[in-house]
Amino acid sequence: MLHWTGQAARFMPGDFKVFTREIDSGVAERAKADLTGYEISDWPIDYDDLEPYYERFEWEFGVSGEGGNPFAGERKRGYPLPPLRRSAKMELFDAACKKLGYHTYESGAGVLSQPYRQSVCRRRVGVSNTDRLPGHGYDLRAFLPYGGIHHAPARLVR
Repeated sequence: MLHWTGQAARFMPGDFKVFTREIDSGVAERAKADLTGYEISDWPIDYDDLEPYYERFEWEFGVSGEGGNPFAGERKRGYPLPPLRRSAKMELFDAACKKLGYHTYESGAGVLSQPYRQSVCRRRVGVSNTDRLPGHGYDLRAFLPYGGIHHAPARLVR
């Protein structure tokens, strides 16, 4: 079974240089991290090598978001769709974090925030009252704007 939560986050620039940033710099040793049995090395590529592919995926698939993550790598262009509508719980959480001095941000979402160009990357299907998440009573329409369901294989397997 394949389960995807609709998050479309990119790796951060530092994720590609774990050996250099954590091991070689002495950070792991100072943190007394036991890395026995692990082989850790830097990736042979970096964030800038992958950025054009991240962008292509986001624009092909239709990712919603606005950025704002201060730790994220530089984007050549923004998300193709505006962010999803915020729920009351998200607003309460955001207010509580601000009160504590924390900065919140949202990652990109592989869920349409508004109608997006028709492409082979999505199969739009109607969602009826009988469409429920297996083992739960949740109506799928509560989670998927515009009555659509992602069908990534239609785009990724041509």
